Amino acid sequence: GSLGARSAALHEPYADDKEERGMLPHRSDVLKSMVRKTHRQGLQLAFHAIGDRAIDSVLDAYEDVLDEWPRDEHRHRIEHFELPTDDALGRCRDLGIIPVMQPNFVMEWGLPGGMYESRLGARRGRRINPHKLVLSRGLRLAFGSDGMPYGPIYGLKGAVCPPYPNQRIPLEKALIAY
Repeated sequence: GSLGARSAALHEPYADDKEERGMLPHRSDVLKSMVRKTHRQGLQLAFHAIGDRAIDSVLDAYEDVLDEWPRDEHRHRIEHFELPTDDALGRCRDLGIIPVMQPNFVMEWGLPGGMYESRLGARRGRRINPHKLVLSRGLRLAFGSDGMPYGPIYGLKGAVCPPYPNQRIPLEKALIAY
């Protein structure tokens, strides 16, 4: 899903459209089946998940499969990982799931008054990309650009100098994540 298109799956409605909570493209049983089949083949999975409800849905599938077929160093990940709940951070750590985040999005849409704030409201807009919180909870953090723009320089600014303290991480940690 996408916050811009209001298709990212949220537990609470969008701040600028009280009737919309986004969408999940797969039913939970279908998602779990996809994870089970791929995981059992020894492959690494990566799911795109923006929104707390989307992240929780992916974690539910990972958790069910990893409980049934544990595997060390599976390196499954969640791309974007925008707007995780506190519970999701703990589950991600416990399951060994790697969040892959795009700090350049902070500079595009995460400044005060930007698209994140208009779609989510100020409270959720401040916690959409909690890089510092992810690291403090013991998760392995990876960064990417998602092509907006390519290269890490713009993203480094979004990780080191973002507007909210829960997003700020030291330059060394940001370089390691890239």
